[in-house]
Amino acid sequence: MEQRNEKLRTADRGAVRFLREPNGDAEQSLKTALSKRFAESTVERAFLARVRYDDPGAVEMALAVVAQAAERAAVVAAVQQEFRVAVA
Repeated sequence: MEQRNEKLRTADRGAVRFLREPNGDAEQSLKTALSKRFAESTVERAFLARVRYDDPGAVEMALAVVAQAAERAAVVAAVQQEFRVAVA
């Protein structure tokens, strides 16, 4: 888990390019579930997007979240739980 967090911190420094919002059924279901979770938190904004990091041939999914620092661990836990449900 720590390695993944490092990748996210690196992406925050400008190494990420946002390409488009995903619009499939699975992505919409995930966005709906996350919206419900975030409504009960200090999350100010959240964006689910297809992104490209340094590798021009690789397109990945990213969730960008703006939340108060004190609640970051709870937000990460909620996101992890929803992703587990989505891929189950």
